[in-house]
Amino acid sequence: MDDIEITHIKFNQSSKGTQVFDKEKSEPYYTFQKGSSNTAVATLPYCPSCSATHEYDKRFGEVKPKWSMNSDDYEFRLEYKTDENGELYACCSVCGWDLRKENTFEIELEPVKVEETIKEIYLKGVYYSRGCYWMSKEDFKTNMIKHRQGVKMQLCFIHKNGDVKRMKPQAFSNAKYLEMENDKVGVKAICWE
Repeated sequence: MDDIEITHIKFNQSSKGTQVFDKEKSEPYYTFQKGSSNTAVATLPYCPSCSATHEYDKRFGEVKPKWSMNSDDYEFRLEYKTDENGELYACCSVCGWDLRKENTFEIELEPVKVEETIKEIYLKGVYYSRGCYWMSKEDFKTNMIKHRQGVKMQLCFIHKNGDVKRMKPQAFSNAKYLEMENDKVGVKAICWE
């Protein structure tokens, strides 16, 4: 009967048969050229919650995978824990994400809210009298037509004290805030901020 040969393998070493050699450290991803940029693809599990693999695309109004990934976009720091049933599972050591869960990161990403541009139109010759700010009927009519056509705009004027007064859009849609006199339109003071 032949003697059994025992080979001792240390941490970060590999063996083939009885030959022991140091294990090469490999990265948990590989990179390749994608278009004009390099992108990284994970070869090991990573945390989908901490990793920045998706982004909100405002052109389509939805969350999409990134076109180009950096190795820094992935979070590879995972650890094993035991659940209440005694089963071993992997989770993120940064945020605690359980890798058994479904990837619901689309729901967690909030779309970037784009503030709509409001065009400010400054009027000349606006004055205050009898609880209203008065302007020419032609100015008011021209801008009301633009407002009804969907142009996001706000009528403004510079007050005597240097403050900028802006008209609230409700003045265009409710006649109770308006007064007319000859070739002037008066917008009640409560419609200005």
